[in-house]
Amino acid sequence: MSAVDHVEQVSERGVDPDDTASPVTIEQTPPRIDVLRVTAAVRRLAGSREPARLFSQLTQVCVPAVCDTCTIDLVEAAGHHYRTRQSVEKPDKCPELDPDSVIRVEFSSDGAGGPRFSGVMACTWVNGYRPCAADTALLGLLVDHTTALVEHERLAARVDELETAAGGCGVTLPGHQRVAAAVGILMALHHLSAAQATDLLGRASQHTHQSIRGVADTVLRTGSLPEHQHQTAVSA
Repeated sequence: MSAVDHVEQVSERGVDPDDTASPVTIEQTPPRIDVLRVTAAVRRLAGSREPARLFSQLTQVCVPAVCDTCTIDLVEAAGHHYRTRQSVEKPDKCPELDPDSVIRVEFSSDGAGGPRFSGVMACTWVNGYRPCAADTALLGLLVDHTTALVEHERLAARVDELETAAGGCGVTLPGHQRVAAAVGILMALHHLSAAQATDLLGRASQHTHQSIRGVADTVLRTGSLPEHQHQTAVSA
């Protein structure tokens, strides 16, 4: 067969008749995240003003639903250091780690309702699994959510303390302080600026025909905007 005939055959058939190489198959790593298990575990997180307690629970959320080992190093403003670790492997049987199988996520609080804290969560995988962007995004959301839970608990406890102290004097907590506390809770839970959280209260007030102080009281009691307005306000 001449070179010209060979080229014509290839162009007509779309394949090279002399090419006997086997087709290349690309193996894809199967998804690792157990979404249902993670969602259920997050809903069961017990609120606490102590970040060490909540982040200790977070390691149990991550292992084994997200990763094989989760280690969190946390430092509070006073200098107290905490480390918590959860693993599917026994400490004396942990295999040598591949640097490509580790994700580190940093986090820090805004100091709402209590001392600031910060830390790093390191998650690792074994058996050759390579974490992807979805793993990184989910871990970032989990530490943000846990941080917001701590700040919400602190703010709620602070409001209770102020209400109790004010009640003992025969007066109620001033309305502007209740609104400010509600703004702080919305900032922590939804990662908003003070202006955005205040605007959210205002729009909720308009749509529910309640005063801003009334909406703020709902936030202080429940941690969220009035039930029928919450979804619309957040998505707007």
